[in-house]
Amino acid sequence: MSRFPRLVAPAVTAFSILALLVGLSSLEACSNEDPPTTAGPPEDSLHGMAYAAPATLCTIADVRLTEISGIAPSRLRDGLYWFHNDSGGDAALFAIDTTGVTRAVCTLTGTTNRDWEDLASVVLEGKAWLYVGDIGDNDKKYSSVTVSRIPEPPVGTEWRDSALVAAAESAVFRYPDGARDCEALMVDPRDGRIFLLDKSGTSCGVYAASWPGNGNEAELQRVATFRPPFEFSLWRLVTGADINPDTRRVAVRTYSTVLEYVAPAGTAPAALFDSTAAFSISTPGLTQAEAVCYSRDGRDILTTSEGVNPPLLIIRRTE
Repeated sequence: MSRFPRLVAPAVTAFSILALLVGLSSLEACSNEDPPTTAGPPEDSLHGMAYAAPATLCTIADVRLTEISGIAPSRLRDGLYWFHNDSGGDAALFAIDTTGVTRAVCTLTGTTNRDWEDLASVVLEGKAWLYVGDIGDNDKKYSSVTVSRIPEPPVGTEWRDSALVAAAESAVFRYPDGARDCEALMVDPRDGRIFLLDKSGTSCGVYAASWPGNGNEAELQRVATFRPPFEFSLWRLVTGADINPDTRRVAVRTYSTVLEYVAPAGTAPAALFDSTAAFSISTPGLTQAEAVCYSRDGRDILTTSEGVNPPLLIIRRTE
């Protein structure tokens, strides 16, 4: 289960309080647009791209989705996204289109939702997969976590709340340095390697391991450490992440902001965190933002939060 941490250090300044209030303010109602394929900074001459300010793509209409903690684009169909709730909910993935309508709900058998915290979609050897991370651990008491995956089920364009069932493959991943609280899962589309980013108010560990096969275990390696560029510790907590299909960009979700790390083509995902974030995109109006992904074609970034009928925001690339 996700929860805000207890704020212990440094006295909260007036600026911090103002930032928190702005971060929790409401957005305007949604418009229905199809995503093709952040207030953002101007075009970056080094990276050759720019983002517009976040806009509301739609409102998530399904009242069963009140604790959204993961989002991933369908690899089979444009304009369709998969979502899940976090801890204690059904072991189910929701397929929702860009008007906010639930097209299908897929129940995963052979696994449970102890504390699902992130979702990834990827095509490996021509096959589309959905990976869900049962990786949350607020009290840091589990030395291992479970990642499950299913072949992505096709969803018909005219479906509405259709019921699907899929048998999940699952693998156990063990940390080398004790239990970690983690809410961010990424999968490298080049080789299927699993990456977990821990949730820390100081510096975040990046852990990686290859998929060991259904029912097997793997030892994670700590492959990188990075610190989100904020002074207020709450804003530094990483709650979601995604690798762009071009594999040279990573989007990282914190409670206040979406960060994007950029590197030359061919760079290993862990090496993306060696430099400072290329972009930092504020997303006001999300009450507890824990989900982020790129669009299917990798152009745009989408993010949403917990709560009843939350907005689905799109951050459009503008170059």
